[in-house]
Amino acid sequence: MTVSEFLSSSTQTLQQIGIENPQLEAQVLLSAVIGIDRNRLLLAMNRELPEVQLRRAERFIELRSSRLPLQYITENVEFLGLDFSIVPGVFIPRPETELLVIEAAERLELVDAPSILEVGTGSGVVAVVLATRFKEALVYANDISRGAIEVARENASTHGVSERILFFVGDLFTALTAERFGGGVDVLVSNPPYIPSSEIPSLAPEVCQHEPIVAIDGGEDGLRFIKAILEHGPAFVAERGWLVLEIGIGEAKAAADMAASAGLEDIRLVKDLSRIERVLVARKP
Repeated sequence: MTVSEFLSSSTQTLQQIGIENPQLEAQVLLSAVIGIDRNRLLLAMNRELPEVQLRRAERFIELRSSRLPLQYITENVEFLGLDFSIVPGVFIPRPETELLVIEAAERLELVDAPSILEVGTGSGVVAVVLATRFKEALVYANDISRGAIEVARENASTHGVSERILFFVGDLFTALTAERFGGGVDVLVSNPPYIPSSEIPSLAPEVCQHEPIVAIDGGEDGLRFIKAILEHGPAFVAERGWLVLEIGIGEAKAAADMAASAGLEDIRLVKDLSRIERVLVARKP
């Protein structure tokens, strides 16, 4: 079977089960099997697939047909131009989280040798990107999942920033003490779970059946962890330091009110490309 024939057949298979971009995903999966990028794949449409590659590619299509996320199959995710490892059981970074990094970076640019705390690092993409951009930065990152921390450490090593990121296992601030941070960090950044519990069963199968619920379930109103971070996070932030949080659809006003109640200042809500208020930025007095 040629590359062209496989892509045609697998695109049809993925389309029939409702995959949103079946042709693109078929190309990504086959590229991962062969070990070449999509551009080179599209220049090799008449190439015959060896039996071993064909069997593996067919297995990938079977897995994707079961609604296993594409990133878990390829064990790779791209974020802000960098490639990261990802495995089942670890939350998959979303494109909208790039705005979180952009807003955090805007504040960090004003600080020499900044310190950063990421609460709920997952696969470590936010911590790693910030460490690669700010060469003098020291980053602290935690997560409740030991498996996620292992992946985050691997990603930090891959991108050469292991020596400047300290990882901790723990829920929110339980593994941390304010004394560890001296005068506090310059920026606390977090993409916490913020989906209301009742909405999770209605999410795409890729999410509700395969991604870790602990990484997406924000409690009854979706604000459980946002509230906790805004209440307890300032103790870990330096005076005039910043808290930068990703928030869910419809949560902006409540989150801003919580930030104000916590005594934070310069509260700002930042919209993503879909005009959704996606990031809360607030400053400690």
